[in-house]
Amino acid sequence: MTKCIRLLFIYCSAFIMASCGASIDDITQDSEVEPVVVGVDELSGPEMSMASLFGYSSDDNMFFNQHITTGMGLELTKGSWDKHHKWHPMTSFELDGRYYIMGHKEKDNSWFIQRVLPSGDLGKETDRGSWSRYYKTLKALEVDGKVFIFGQSEHDNNRWFLQEVYGNGKLASHESDNGHWHHYYGAVTQVPVSNRMCLYHQDDNHEHGRGYFWSIDCINSKGHLWNKDSGYFEHYWPTVTAYRLGGRTHIFGHRKRWTGHGDWFLQHVTHTGSMGAQTDSGTWNNYYKSITSFEYKGRYYLVGHNTDKHYFIQHMTHHGNMKEETDHGSWAHFYDSLLSLGFDELYFNKKNWMGRLNETIGDRKLSQIAMPGSHDSGMNADDRHDCHDAFECNTVTQLGDIEHQLHHGARYFDIRPTLQYSDYGNRWCTAHTTNVNGASLGCKGECRGSIVDTLNNFFEDEDHSKELVILKVSHCSSYPGLDFYDCSDEQLEVLAHSLAEDLSEYVIRCDGCDIREMTLNEILEHGNILLVFTSGPRDRNAGVFSWGYGGGTDYYLSDNFSNTEDFHHMQKNQYDKMRDSKNHSSDKLFLLSWTLTLSTKDVVGCTVMPNTSILNLAYKATPRIFEYINEWKKDGGITKKYFPNVIYADAIEGTAASASIFLNSVYDHLPE
Repeated sequence: MTKCIRLLFIYCSAFIMASCGASIDDITQDSEVEPVVVGVDELSGPEMSMASLFGYSSDDNMFFNQHITTGMGLELTKGSWDKHHKWHPMTSFELDGRYYIMGHKEKDNSWFIQRVLPSGDLGKETDRGSWSRYYKTLKALEVDGKVFIFGQSEHDNNRWFLQEVYGNGKLASHESDNGHWHHYYGAVTQVPVSNRMCLYHQDDNHEHGRGYFWSIDCINSKGHLWNKDSGYFEHYWPTVTAYRLGGRTHIFGHRKRWTGHGDWFLQHVTHTGSMGAQTDSGTWNNYYKSITSFEYKGRYYLVGHNTDKHYFIQHMTHHGNMKEETDHGSWAHFYDSLLSLGFDELYFNKKNWMGRLNETIGDRKLSQIAMPGSHDSGMNADDRHDCHDAFECNTVTQLGDIEHQLHHGARYFDIRPTLQYSDYGNRWCTAHTTNVNGASLGCKGECRGSIVDTLNNFFEDEDHSKELVILKVSHCSSYPGLDFYDCSDEQLEVLAHSLAEDLSEYVIRCDGCDIREMTLNEILEHGNILLVFTSGPRDRNAGVFSWGYGGGTDYYLSDNFSNTEDFHHMQKNQYDKMRDSKNHSSDKLFLLSWTLTLSTKDVVGCTVMPNTSILNLAYKATPRIFEYINEWKKDGGITKKYFPNVIYADAIEGTAASASIFLNSVYDHLPE
């Protein structure tokens, strides 16, 4: 069968943290996703009962985590690790209701263990170290609520070991078992049977007159291994996985034929861990080097992925038969690690996250709510145009237009209009501009018509009736290429009323309202879009509110960026600002500016310096928002007083929304 169609390219996002990689040439991961209840320290939502697929490419150092059912679902997160770290192999496991990934590196024998948060985002690295040798095979085995790491080396008489991982995600200081085998087993998978966990492995060396040796070894709760069964197959099956369904366990094996086709088999494993009879077999038109399996609604599915970038999903029965293909497509990269994980459905759909949380946040003031915000919202690569002495690397801040950002959960938008001298609000675009010796340099971005149509279409959908969008309009200036000037009060007056009229069906009109003292539901009674200008008009009856601190204004956020390219300086600087009481008051909310800023040198030289751009800086910062929010909350740094109301980022996607959902879910349990 042929497996191909195009799937959406998965963007890379740099991730400054030592982390992971894997080789499914050597191993494949098959961990059942069991529902687990997570405590209120992490979220106050339902069980982590949805399956996800984690993929990592050791060639490109890219990773993704994506919801999976009978087909590929919504992307949960994506990114890349530092190019100096290539983790090969990789495994995953669930322990005490938490998911982890573990990677090992040949270059220096180092390893790491890292949390995967309930949203599917990567969390804190919980442990790291190095071994005295490189273990080409790495597999996590879950036994009686414990997790043991199995590793085997091709050297030192094929040394193997078992070592426990404790509930805090740290590796034990000693091995529970170890030894040497006569064979190095290139094909390895865990095999769950009725009352134990076993390990299937096969040698790739042909023994004359016998074939290729295989063995099943089982592990007890003390982390000791003993042989259960062994034998020989006619062929070596380098790609393997196993699953247990309906009280029956089956092993799947796959090999490449010289014609480029791929033979496969399914074979029963008895309840005692012995090899049973073959239940199905066949040949595919391709060989799939990366394989894993996962459970969805009481059925098991196989995911296969090839170096030609194609993937497929196929149903496997509890009788050990291969059934219908349910999805196929292609990715832009080859992911040599495919791992089964789980995530919490609370974080699943970002399009209407405020509506889904309305029972929780509807009676709160805006000072008690967190929401994602996008910096320079209109500046994405597709809408960038009319540039003057500016380029994509120093003007593009977002991965998609405002519709894209809305669907990824953004609710606070930084709108920066640009006008000609003769314009009074009808023909404007967003822009990223600066004043250089009296000239306006920069690029235009998404324009008025697109933004207005997007917002009106978004709120036409009844599913979004409980969503609130804040449009903060500021930095109004001249078109790029003209003499630089700030928009006049007259221009701002016309622009504000024109925009309010364009959004008239959904803009909030409330002349006597005090937005700061109203609950979210009270605000939503008047509309869904809060239009706020930092200068110029204030006409609340027409839907135009003013930005500022103190009396005579409607809405204000303490908003101070860190002005640095250094991630660690930025996160510490923003944490200190969040913990400063001067930035929190009854009429002042707090914006966490999770943004990195190009230096003057890099603004000028980014066109000739590889990987230097606003977006590349964002790839270092944005994927780590939830990681730090989770840790700050755990350490007591986030309280009801010291609370981020807007999580503001470049390259905004689902991570900022996940962090906001988390904060809103745990708010009632925060200290004062």
